[in-house]
Amino acid sequence: MRNILSVLMSFLTSAALFFQCLFGIGGLKIGKVVLKLEKDTYPVATETIEAELYNCTFKSLSIGSYAYSLERWENDKWTPVLLKESSFPRPPATGLLSPLDHMNESFDLTEHEGITAGKYRVEASGSAFVEFELV
Repeated sequence: MRNILSVLMSFLTSAALFFQCLFGIGGLKIGKVVLKLEKDTYPVATETIEAELYNCTFKSLSIGSYAYSLERWENDKWTPVLLKESSFPRPPATGLLSPLDHMNESFDLTEHEGITAGKYRVEASGSAFVEFELV
């Protein structure tokens, strides 16, 4: 019974996401990978930012717990924000995000050098960008 309920819930979640992507609800769009943050602005002391990664494509997406990069807007261009030397190297992608599925993703700002107030963007899994500001 539990297995049937799990399959039913998975189907309903995929169907709901399909219709959101199909009709552009919440900024989602068929054929796109979308990264969404809880907010557009965070205090500069924020350590971790929670996000959701939506795969509105019909292909699986390679993902990993550290498959992201952080950039800061400086001198009219995006500049990579380096990892601290004490941070562990990032492993390669460790899984797949199925078509018409989503997952929660955490971005640890404390792993990066020189986080100050300003405009930033996160790139996730090589296919989605989202901007935010630290104030």
